[in-house]
Amino acid sequence: MLIARMCTQSWALVVDPADRDAAIGAVRTDPVTRPETSSGAFDLPLRIEVLRAVRSSP
Repeated sequence: MLIARMCTQSWALVVDPADRDAAIGAVRTDPVTRPETSSGAFDLPLRIEVLRAVRSSP
């Protein structure tokens, strides 16, 4: 679920494929190596940043 969500984020759609694969690989392996997340389930805080622009008239 975490990997699927990560792949839908805008940065993952525009970044170089090799960089995307490296980031996804790190996310796959990192949680299993940490004691606080190795049991499987963990809370993942979500932070959303929104930028809004208004098009000016010519």
